[in-house]
Amino acid sequence: MQNAAFRWWEVGERVKLEAMIAGKPIPAGLRRRSAKWLAVLLGIVPVGISLLGIGPAFAQAPEVETRLEEARQAIDAQEYDRARKILEPLAESGEARAQVGLGSLYATGRGVSQDDEEAVEWYQRAARQGHPIGQYNLGVCYMRGRGIEMDRVEALKWVSLSATQGFKPARTLHPALAASLDKEQREEGKRRAREWKPD
Repeated sequence: MQNAAFRWWEVGERVKLEAMIAGKPIPAGLRRRSAKWLAVLLGIVPVGISLLGIGPAFAQAPEVETRLEEARQAIDAQEYDRARKILEPLAESGEARAQVGLGSLYATGRGVSQDDEEAVEWYQRAARQGHPIGQYNLGVCYMRGRGIEMDRVEALKWVSLSATQGFKPARTLHPALAASLDKEQREEGKRRAREWKPD
């Protein structure tokens, strides 16, 4: 199942990436299907919330883990408002996984009014702590100009940082994003990534 899920996710990501780089809309339904396969790979819920980021990689106190599991279950049950109520206080307290999850709710308009700028705010908070999914999502927002002014050099910085942590979607996106920039822009993106320090 994992190998098949990875193949289908990878195909979907390539199609989405080609559309994003060309400035075209992502084919209808592809985002949902791609998120479903990625959810299978990452062990998160397949509800179309891209890269929720609630998983074991950033384990913390048991009560935090319990609350994150409750949020995951709420999302699984499509109780997005309940998930938001669980994630908000965790995100406000600095829990990076909750920040990514809350950003994803805002990005998709589940449990909240859809708000790309608010999504970017939460992704930035997680990314600045070094969370690879937050970094990836922030990079994609910069790449597409979604919720923030388009800046492909800054996008390369964040995607590079995520890729160096081994996050597979970032590793897939990185070469194509870098190829879409000229040499000077690529070098600037690399420099920014090298000089970046977590908050």
